[in-house]
Amino acid sequence: MSLKFCLDLLDHLNLSESTIFSPSSISLALSLVHLAAEGKTKQELRKVLVKDSENDDEIQTFHSNLYKYLNNSSSGCENLELLIVNHIFTNSIYPIKQKYLDNSSELYSLSASPLDFTDSQNSADKINEFVKIHTKNFINNIVKSDEITDDIVAILMNVIYFKAKWLHKFNSEHSYIGDFNSNGNIRNNIDYLCEPSGIEFILKINISKTGLEEAVKTLTVDQFKEILENQKTENLNIHLPKFQMERKINLNEILKSLGVVEAFSKDSANLSNLSDDIWISKITHKAKIEIDEDGTTAAAVTTIVMKKRSKPAVPKVPILFKADHPFLFVLAKTSFPIFIGTYV
Repeated sequence: MSLKFCLDLLDHLNLSESTIFSPSSISLALSLVHLAAEGKTKQELRKVLVKDSENDDEIQTFHSNLYKYLNNSSSGCENLELLIVNHIFTNSIYPIKQKYLDNSSELYSLSASPLDFTDSQNSADKINEFVKIHTKNFINNIVKSDEITDDIVAILMNVIYFKAKWLHKFNSEHSYIGDFNSNGNIRNNIDYLCEPSGIEFILKINISKTGLEEAVKTLTVDQFKEILENQKTENLNIHLPKFQMERKINLNEILKSLGVVEAFSKDSANLSNLSDDIWISKITHKAKIEIDEDGTTAAAVTTIVMKKRSKPAVPKVPILFKADHPFLFVLAKTSFPIFIGTYV
């Protein structure tokens, strides 16, 4: 996952409203598509996933190592739980190539389960139950029954669940109701977490009260890398909104604008390492975050729907840190952004 890819995604989102997404989830899901692809389809994915890379094996090695690193990062850590699951739901009518299943299992611990997509309600229920279990009831209803059709060959899915406790828990007695300056519009009755006595806190980025969009648009890869790598711990008097946010994003047009075009073409997509004559009809990303006195809970699901080109004949004093204006936030493990969001 390149930091440029993270910023490209952020740049294509509507920053006039709060948003949340997981570049790690999207990258890992696309790396599974890259493993399935050949020809120009693979080239386009390679250029987006890791800019200037000409080596497909390097891309797979990098993302496999990223998956394993993130998935093991909470081992032995009391305050952090980070779980990543890669899964493929397959259509029992269409064969999935065993070599793809073997390679993706080795690289990304991909698991698989067959579904009867002619039974759309049962298939949707099983997919939603899978997501519910692996996000610990945090994300529900990822697909609707009318989105399940019998020409679906496979649904690739990456699920990330993140739960972290504050190293220094906020005292609920210090919480208060205050105003939030949303680009010049004052919003009232916002719940704030507050720790006035001063605690050690990693300060990520400072943005003026009206400058979120400009700051994000002008943020360079080098600046973003410096923010992630040169974390500065400060003794802060913190005022932070307590909030819950959920967003669902259709990534088709965003990825096309970044250069991933052929994978979405019904006529020319080459995903032959997974199955013959298939194309991507839709990529969606759903993410949710909740920040309160105890800590942060977040989850994300990237869903990639692959269809057959044609239907078969089958059945169907601290320094004051007061976030009272739009801000960008990043949940990261060392220099890898797991979630990126804006609060507006």
